[in-house]
Amino acid sequence: MNCSSNLDSLNESAKIQVNEKKRSDHLLVIGSRSHTNENFNKWVKENIENYNLVKKGSSLKFCYIADGSADLYPRFGPTSEWDIAAGHIILNEAGGRIYTIDNEEIVYNKKKDILNPNFIASGLIKNE
Repeated sequence: MNCSSNLDSLNESAKIQVNEKKRSDHLLVIGSRSHTNENFNKWVKENIENYNLVKKGSSLKFCYIADGSADLYPRFGPTSEWDIAAGHIILNEAGGRIYTIDNEEIVYNKKKDILNPNFIASGLIKNE
């Protein structure tokens, strides 16, 4: 298979897109199967009124948001840059975003260590 036939095969591809919802809508919150903690539970209860919690493992959580299968992934536990980098770009390309709990951009290779701050990954969620 040559390069041009590979490019032609992309004609049948479909762009994935995050959900667009209001904060007051029913949200599907995705959490870690093995790393849920009290900070996660507290944040969800204080910030989301109407939700279902779905637990998934791995960085696939970003893909669930990117394809509209989930809306929000708050993470209050240690992750390293390599844990989220691929999911971060997939989510961004689908129209979502990842930001720190202080609403700052997640950056890579700019800190003393490779640990990420606590973050929120989301589709398009409007305050109203």
